[in-house]
This record gives sequence, C-alpha cells and structure tokens, in this order.
Amino acid sequence: MKEGFNKEGHLSDEGLALYVDALKLEQVENLKEDIRTHIENCLECHQQALDLFVVVGDVNYDLQGTHPVFSKKKTLPKPVHLFNWMRLGMAVALFASVFILWNYFDYEMSTPVTVPEEALNPLEEKINVEEETNIKKEESVPIEKREIAIETPKEKKKEPINKNKKTNTKDWDIPVENSQLIAAHFVPSPDLEDLIGAVTRSDNLKIQAPKSGTVFKPGEKINFSWHPAPGTKYLEILNNREEQIHRIKLIAPAYSWGAIVSPGLYYWKLETEEDLIHIDKFIVK
Repeated sequence: MKEGFNKEGHLSDEGLALYVDALKLEQVENLKEDIRTHIENCLECHQQALDLFVVVGDVNYDLQGTHPVFSKKKTLPKPVHLFNWMRLGMAVALFASVFILWNYFDYEMSTPVTVPEEALNPLEEKINVEEETNIKKEESVPIEKREIAIETPKEKKKEPINKNKKTNTKDWDIPVENSQLIAAHFVPSPDLEDLIGAVTRSDNLKIQAPKSGTVFKPGEKINFSWHPAPGTKYLEILNNREEQIHRIKLIAPAYSWGAIVSPGLYYWKLETEEDLIHIDKFIVK
C-alpha cells in the first residue's frame, strides 16, 4: 500500500492532510506526483480535501512551528540585471580612482624638492647635544637605583566556555517523527461523526452550550451546560483521533474549561455510569 493512500486506493487521512498543508503553504509543486495526480482525477478525494481546507482556512500556519515535509521559506529570484549594473558601476569607480591617483603621483614625482643645506646643520647639532646630555645623566645615576624595565608577555584572557550556549538548528535538523501534519488535526472521526446528535437516553435533556461546530480560539474558555440535570454525570473531551484529553465527574449542569491550546477538531461526550447521553463537536483554531 502506497504512502498516503488507503486500501481502497483513495487518499488516506494523512494523504488528505498533506495535500491541504501543501495548499496552505503554497507548496503543491513539491507534493508527491502520485498524490497530485490522484486528487486531480478523483472527485471524491477532491471534495474531501476541499472540505478539510475550509475547516483549516483560518489557522495561522506560522504559529504551528516547522512543517515536517514542506519548508515555509521561499528562495527569492536573484536580481541579475541589478547585480550586473552594480558590477559595472564599481568597475567604473575603481578605474576613475586609479586614474586620479596615477596623475597625482606623476605630478608629485615630476616636481623636485630641494632643502637648503644650512637648514639641516642646526637640526643635526641639536640631536647630537641631546644624545650627549642623556648619556651623562644615565652615568650619574647609581647602578643599583636604575630601573630596568622588563617586558613580560601579556597573558591572553581565556574566555569562559558557555555550556548553555545554543547553536542554530536548521529546519532540516528537526526529526520528522516529532512533528505532525497540521491539517491532520481537523480530519473528522468517522465513528464519532455518526453519533453526533444521537441521544441514547434523553430524560428530556437539552444541550444549551456549546452549539455543534462552534469555533473557539486556542486557550479560550469553553462553557458546557445542559438542562435538566438529575444525577451525577461525566464530561469527556476527545481529539479527532478519539484520544481522551480530559474527563471530569459533575453534579452541576454546567462546566467551563479553557486548557485547549492546540488547533484541531474536538469531540465531547456527556454520559452516566451506564449510558451515553450526548455527543457533539467543536473546533479550536
């Protein structure tokens, strides 16, 4: 069985999620050829992909971290013409600088500089007198009081090794198995979808909140309420893979919870010790 396809030869949930992620990230050209060919020729898979794309339409992919398959960075085209003009301008400026310097040195070398001989003699005599004076001063100082300056090599300061220093991690260094396809979190669960709206034991139960399919922001408080509410009940929240992420025992007919921060499709159940009373869904994005 090919990757991204199910036993019937259609796209699997992972294949549909991969196609939707490619659409969102504008990376369809980097998608596998067999997935692209199938989605173009199969009306059923094409419709499922469109439905999933509508669900994740408002999800900000920039906040979801690095994608395991597609890179969000695009290579910008090189400004070839601008680069060529810049090189031509630099060459012209360099030629002009060399020409100006050459003319300047040619003029300086062609102009003779003469210094009168009598102007040099007083300078030489002054230097000789200063050297003799310094020698006499050194001889007049006792040897034991003379300061001998010994230059010692300066020790180089050793920079402390920062063990906590983090190195840059490139996108392709992140293991693929630690990431998940973003759109895969919004793929409906076939088993739970069939139970939505079905009440196995009503007791005239009326669900007040949340309405089916309500969209919440990550971390937003979700209010659950129903009427009437005789007896103890259990509220259970699951993700679209039918994995339980929260369960609580309740006596009051209302409950609030705001700990869901990951975008996706979620289901919630209301049940007693023996029976399933109600099941519905909501979306976080």
